[in-house]
Amino acid sequence: MPDGSSTPATAGEFIQQGATVKTGSGSSVSLLFDNGALIVVEPKSELSVDEFTTDPFNYEGIDYKTLPKEPSKSATKLMVKDGLVAVDVVSLNSKSKFEIATPVGTAGVRGTRFGVSFNSATNRANVVVVIGAVSVSSSQGQMQIVSAGMGIGLGAAGIQALAQQVISAIAQQISQIIQALRPTVPSNPFAGAPPQTSTGDGGDQTDDTGDQGTIDAGQTLPNSGSPASVPR
Repeated sequence: MPDGSSTPATAGEFIQQGATVKTGSGSSVSLLFDNGALIVVEPKSELSVDEFTTDPFNYEGIDYKTLPKEPSKSATKLMVKDGLVAVDVVSLNSKSKFEIATPVGTAGVRGTRFGVSFNSATNRANVVVVIGAVSVSSSQGQMQIVSAGMGIGLGAAGIQALAQQVISAIAQQISQIIQALRPTVPSNPFAGAPPQTSTGDGGDQTDDTGDQGTIDAGQTLPNSGSPASVPR
């Protein structure tokens, strides 16, 4: 709501850019973006969708379980404000961009599976890659490519080494989350979605501004602990 209040998340609810998802201690939320990205917000976490636009396309006939590449150009900017987020991004179009940020750094991807965590108490983030590679830039201006099986920390001192034990534990958790959820994606997840509404140029392929994309929210642990909420 404009006053900052929240509403409980409902499985199958459609949300768009500007939404924030916050989970309780016993709940998680899966977000399927209409460009094929699957994001899982783990318990006690908070994620904001600062930007999500796509060039218009027809949802009909798209199998989001096995989609190898996004249907059209898109622009995505997410912010992990606290907790852990698992990310599975299909191959992007050449003009697309996908960024997931924390207060101490940003990860840019082209198509990969990885995890981003941020601890608001310590102001420290971790980025661990399972498949593909991620370009990470710190708030101090450092940049590093993180390949599959690798991970880094981000904090007040910029990019920092991450213990292999921590990398392995996070990578295993991310793999289990995505491998369990991707096959459960409904056959037609965007049936009944609101019409794609223009945010500027009507989806011109030559411009950076597309139409507002749609996200299908599915609460993965709806009956356990504190419910997830979607502040408006």
